Amino acid sequence: SQPYIIGYRGGRYDLLWGGRPVADSIQELVVADVDGDGLQELAVIEVLADGSGQHLTIWRWSGWAFTLRWRSEPGCYQDLRFAGGGEPPLSVSRSCAEQGATAGIPAK
Repeated sequence: SQPYIIGYRGGRYDLLWGGRPVADSIQELVVADVDGDGLQELAVIEVLADGSGQHLTIWRWSGWAFTLRWRSEPGCYQDLRFAGGGEPPLSVSRSCAEQGATAGIPAK
């Protein structure tokens, strides 16, 4: 995967940010203020390169790149959702054995 961020400005779509190729493929992505600091982060489910599972990761914008802020233990994740003001702010289903588990995202 090689992520790009495209925005609609001035009546047209433009490339806002072009990323480098990532080692683990992006399966799902949510843009949201995960930690309540007023700034949006990227919450991503990444498929491990060897196919053995996924990580849930939280990335923060740091000027012209994203910096990894948090990474879950390897597992099987799906259905990434942002509650938008609810508790917990971010939820994800565990797809291997346990359904409906909530990912605990550390506060800032």
